[in-house]
Amino acid sequence: MKKLTLIILPILLFACSSQKGKAVASYNYTIASDCPPGGTCSFEVLKDKSLLIKSDSFDRTYYELQDAPGKLVLVYAYNKTKNPEFQDDFYSEEVVVETDDKFSNLKGEGEHDIFFTVRCFCRGKAGTYRLVAGTATVKNNLLHIKIPTNIIDNQLLKDISVSLK
Repeated sequence: MKKLTLIILPILLFACSSQKGKAVASYNYTIASDCPPGGTCSFEVLKDKSLLIKSDSFDRTYYELQDAPGKLVLVYAYNKTKNPEFQDDFYSEEVVVETDDKFSNLKGEGEHDIFFTVRCFCRGKAGTYRLVAGTATVKNNLLHIKIPTNIIDNQLLKDISVSLK
């Protein structure tokens, strides 16, 4: 019985492992822009994912990730370092852009749908904002996302640059 358990357990663990938004292994990326002070920044490329845009009962826009072969979702996030003395001391800003696996819609200077999400314990500020005025471009393997500076008070993310190799 013990031998059977030792054989089946690794198979079950491997089969049940999570396949959350998997990052693209073929791209190496380096964040080229400065991260706002007091926190950390991260960048992730989610392969074969796209954004499903929805509205809630209060007519607020949000998105969900869905499977979409040949599409990429680019996610840049800032997370403030938490002070463990305060329970509600969390703050993050996240920028999300959808593109295809060749970045073809990010080659020009046109406007793109960009989503800006704020998570915090702060009334009237938290939520997801759809930015049609932001720009996202890829030139010479450099992703540049420009975000309007008047979305929320004391907004931290404005210009993002990521080197794609």
